[in-house]
Amino acid sequence: MATLTDDQVSQDYYQSQLSLRAQAVADFAQFWPLLDVNNLDRSFPGYVSAIVHFFDSHRSRAVTLANEYFGTLRALASAPGGWTPVPAEDIPFDQIWASLLATGPIAIKQAVRKGWSPQRALGTAFTGSAGAATRLILNAGRDQILANTRSDREALGWYRVASPRACAFCAMLASRGPVYQSKATATFRSHDHCVCYARPMWTADLASPSTTERFEQLWGDSSGRPGGNADAEPSNKRLNEFRRELYANRDI
Repeated sequence: MATLTDDQVSQDYYQSQLSLRAQAVADFAQFWPLLDVNNLDRSFPGYVSAIVHFFDSHRSRAVTLANEYFGTLRALASAPGGWTPVPAEDIPFDQIWASLLATGPIAIKQAVRKGWSPQRALGTAFTGSAGAATRLILNAGRDQILANTRSDREALGWYRVASPRACAFCAMLASRGPVYQSKATATFRSHDHCVCYARPMWTADLASPSTTERFEQLWGDSSGRPGGNADAEPSNKRLNEFRRELYANRDI
């Protein structure tokens, strides 16, 4: 029987995140009709209240998958000592409310004011709300891995792993390589529809994920790439340079 590798475990974990996200979107769609496009203000509180259990159940699944992933990688790394998962944190109700309000009623009203039909606005808002919902769900797994890494005395840090077709923002963050314990590892920056994940590490000589190496190379190649806005902030200008390099080499 073939020996299990951390790359295989990580790929399996990535696929589990994609499956979890797909299931979450399908389940989220069942609640969407509770939001009445003709009476958004009145229907929104009931819509949010009904969806709370949806977040609890899917975030719980995300935490379980993250703990299994962390534990398997730790065993493969032969890290000494025992390990117990950190208790997962609940998501504040206010965070759910604010996220779904911005991507639901507010987005719909803004679109209608621009002249969109209510149904077109509702359809676009669903995509935005589903993206926000899956971000909050997958964040539970990301936060769990980071919390486990901080609590594990043997862990050194983590890599951000992005998909080969990641956006420039995620690719830029992934290109930075390992984030060690001494470098404020408390948060994982993500966006709606993001599928990046954290890969913990117990040895400094762990090979970088292939996408990380590729993004690191493109980041270096993009320095000084022509076509940037000379008036932009330096950080934005640098990201724009990287974005053009990334998309120019997207199919390589």
